[in-house]
Amino acid sequence: MTILQWNCRGFRANFQELKTLVAQKDATVLCLQEIKVKDSDSCSLNGFNAFKKCTLGIDGRAVGGAAVLIKKDTPHQHIPLTTNLQAVAVRVTLHRLLTVCSIYLPPGRSHGHLVELDRLVQQLSPPLLLLGDFNAHSELWGSEEPRPSGRVVEDFIAGNDLSILNTGSQTYLHPASGSFTVIDLSLCSLSAHIDFTWEVDTDQHGSDHFPIFISNFKPITHEFYKEKWQEQWSSEQENKLYCIQPTLGKWAKSSREIRREEIVL
Repeated sequence: MTILQWNCRGFRANFQELKTLVAQKDATVLCLQEIKVKDSDSCSLNGFNAFKKCTLGIDGRAVGGAAVLIKKDTPHQHIPLTTNLQAVAVRVTLHRLLTVCSIYLPPGRSHGHLVELDRLVQQLSPPLLLLGDFNAHSELWGSEEPRPSGRVVEDFIAGNDLSILNTGSQTYLHPASGSFTVIDLSLCSLSAHIDFTWEVDTDQHGSDHFPIFISNFKPITHEFYKEKWQEQWSSEQENKLYCIQPTLGKWAKSSREIRREEIVL
């Protein structure tokens, strides 16, 4: 099972490249950002159901936006969200029941995003995958020049017991400067981290972001029950994972209120 995460910089502009990627990786779930389509526009792909969040600029043109596309033969259900963020979420059965959310955070307004992100994740049942372009820079996920936006996302990750799947590989090439950085993040519940592998394509396929492939190494099952011993093992596993949270989490949580006071000032 493969999940494709990609800021495609226009669904229609790079539609053929998208089809090629899906075919090559046999992707089951697509999490796309900057789809740049209107509500009245199609965002469909043969064999997939599409769910999208569209945004218009002040001139009425489609900008930003996010989408989740899922193979029709994969059990799934759309999750209505109450948020101002450009995000869309689906509950899907892969190797286990997961919540998958695609999100696009435009540059700027980094401080204001913290509360909105907290409210968003409260609507997403764990275990979850939160995948998207956060436009945030932090050494924690491989950016060489940390910025305030990165500190906000660091706080969000620590405050919601999330884990980062990124390995430090660059995900974005700035068209003007030719510099590489990491602004596309793949976040997940702590209990789901060990389920997945994470890799970045070496080709941008027409975008300025590199496609990301998230794969699991467990067999897909559509069973929703567990034996008693499995439930006990899962509980023990969750406890162990909680005990080995990175130290950043403790630091970020303790400084969170201080930063909020700084923002107000």
